Amino acid sequence: MSQNNLHVDLSKEHMLLGGVMAQRHRAQVAMQYHSASDEKNALLTSCGLTHLADMGMMLVSGTDAPSLIQAAVACNMPVVGSYAYGAVLSGDAALLSVPLVVRTGDTEFLLLDGSSRFELLYEWISWLVCVEQDGKALYAHASVSNESSSLVVFQLAGPRATAILSDYIAKDVQLPKRGCVNNLMLDSAMSIVVHSSLADQDCYTVLLPPAVAGTFWRSFLSFSEVEPVGYDALKSVERKQIPWSSALSHSDRISATRDMLVAWQICRDSDNFIGARALAQ
Repeated sequence: MSQNNLHVDLSKEHMLLGGVMAQRHRAQVAMQYHSASDEKNALLTSCGLTHLADMGMMLVSGTDAPSLIQAAVACNMPVVGSYAYGAVLSGDAALLSVPLVVRTGDTEFLLLDGSSRFELLYEWISWLVCVEQDGKALYAHASVSNESSSLVVFQLAGPRATAILSDYIAKDVQLPKRGCVNNLMLDSAMSIVVHSSLADQDCYTVLLPPAVAGTFWRSFLSFSEVEPVGYDALKSVERKQIPWSSALSHSDRISATRDMLVAWQICRDSDNFIGARALAQ
């Protein structure tokens, strides 16, 4: 992925639309365009488009990658072409972050984290790769790379999102079903498309090469049903279905309990992940 690493700044595109820019974690993002209530309405009734400029992305690959992910992330292991949110804990059960674990291949995982804790998550996973037991590296055949600048992340959400995105694929190709992820050619650009839900509406997270990001941003907005949506409106809707987001918004230590993680559906029943023993104490 890193071979496509280019610096992409769409700030001018956002400001031309009236975007109010602010620093959020790793990047300048559009917090609002004209009316947060209108933008929220677009997510619920038509199609909202958001540039997730501050999304942290980490690629974990190699034959030991599944074992590393199973140890580091508390969710059930997603099958190829699917994804899951999972808690990442330290050995003493401190909640480090909750990435979206996207399984793009048998031995390849893309971890997406839009919280302030991505750098902490990246340092932790990178350290785990180097852990040894009896003088032998446990995950010698796994590699970790920061891909946050390698792809540009857009989100299309709302009742019209499927129809909009379908306009970019061949007639004999289908978008991924909800709960799935596919590598797709959108027009002539290779992309990764994750299909989830937002407020019970279809939501597509689209990861694109930086070289075509500006073109796709303007193309998506050429549809009359598509409205730009800032972080204020998006996060107000997301907060209801991502209960851990407020906990991750500060830098204090988060002491996790199994009941809390199970209630948030980011923890599996078994104890074969880092931090599980401490949860039981």
